[in-house]
Amino acid sequence: DIPKYTPESGVIIELGLALFIFGTTVMAIKLADEKKVLAAAGFTMLAISTGVLMASLFETTESISREAFEKSYYITTSANFLYLPAMLLIAACDEFKKWVRVLGLISSLPLWACSFLFLFHFLYGRGVHRHR
Repeated sequence: DIPKYTPESGVIIELGLALFIFGTTVMAIKLADEKKVLAAAGFTMLAISTGVLMASLFETTESISREAFEKSYYITTSANFLYLPAMLLIAACDEFKKWVRVLGLISSLPLWACSFLFLFHFLYGRGVHRHR
């Protein structure tokens, strides 16, 4: 069954993601001031990735259908593909402890795996756009 989300739950999620974007943007500015350009770029990419993720949520609150959810997942997949390069750039910052940098990279792997599984299902499986 397709899950049903209330508009109120969407607003709560959007507010949380907006706070995350605020935090990553502030961190990017701080690191840029400290001349840590790669890490600053990583946090900027992370903010962009989260913004793309936020856009995908509008698909599921406007229309509850299989097509809307597949479109939302496709947009989310594109956000996941921004996430790993962002984490690689953040891991370049030696101010963070090594275990924090390694865990950040490890956290990217399940997202990438899910994204590839979805894309292969979408392109070669039973996706909505399979016959185009």
